Amino acid sequence: MPTTRKPWKLLLSLALVLTLLAGCSNSNEGEANNNLGKVTVNNEGFPIVNEPVTLSLMAPDVGIQNWENMAVLQQMQEKTGITLEYKNAPKDSFETKKNLVLASGDYPDILYAAGLTTAEQMNYGEQGILIPLEDLIEEYAPNFKALLEENPDVRKSITAPDGHIYSLPVVELSQHWYRNPMWYNGDFLKALNIDKLPETTEELYIYLKRVKEEDPNGNGIADEIPISSVTTPAANLRDIRTWLLGAFGIYEEEIYVDDADKVHYTPLEEGYKEYLTYMNRLWSEDLLDHESFSQTAEQKRPKHRTIKSPSFRTGMPT
Repeated sequence: MPTTRKPWKLLLSLALVLTLLAGCSNSNEGEANNNLGKVTVNNEGFPIVNEPVTLSLMAPDVGIQNWENMAVLQQMQEKTGITLEYKNAPKDSFETKKNLVLASGDYPDILYAAGLTTAEQMNYGEQGILIPLEDLIEEYAPNFKALLEENPDVRKSITAPDGHIYSLPVVELSQHWYRNPMWYNGDFLKALNIDKLPETTEELYIYLKRVKEEDPNGNGIADEIPISSVTTPAANLRDIRTWLLGAFGIYEEEIYVDDADKVHYTPLEEGYKEYLTYMNRLWSEDLLDHESFSQTAEQKRPKHRTIKSPSFRTGMPT
């Protein structure tokens, strides 16, 4: 629906923005203020709003997919009654665009994956460009509120020095199962009659072998790339590493102290050596794309129709 552009100063995680519009816990309906004025929101279930609402969102865009065409976001719109108007900027220039937008006075309703530092949160919060979220969390986000109550360190880590919360995090309570998911080529799964995804590293290896040897794209040519990754040069093979390390009982490459006050350097632990052995197995049998260590997103794009599980730092599927 058409809207009159007025600044609505709110920074939310995309996963929680609709929850924060979802109403009060002690009544059937509640009211939330945004750039449209007062919007009546439903306490439980979907849709969140009975009258359509349009909100603008700005996020880094890696140039792989048009956000308007993403099935998950289309489903969110249908279920919630909230339409997102995307004003994204290329990832490489997002920081510059973000600063220009925040200085312009014409703010998006939502900033997603904006990477605001504590200093930026304090600066824009003091100016009123960002609004405190703690009262909204208290009223509209019972699940996130409960998470903060159960994990006070999370609340402490996201609270700015002035005592307010301006930005919501991704909370990883089990770091070794880490961040980005592993994306599978659905057409390949159908062609190979697979109805259950691999649950062990050996099952994953068997699946990758089938992709390489059984021509799931049906062109009669052994051109399938079972698994591939694209990362920045500084990250090397981080995407695949963070998928698989947990299977070997290892945290990310780091130094950490366990509950017994023992210091661990994960690359020296046995599980990490097992991970390297597994990766060497994939490499030597040509199951791992040999260009994973060097290719850019642009170089990988032509492979999208043949690779098994593309991964991007954003965690978004192709």
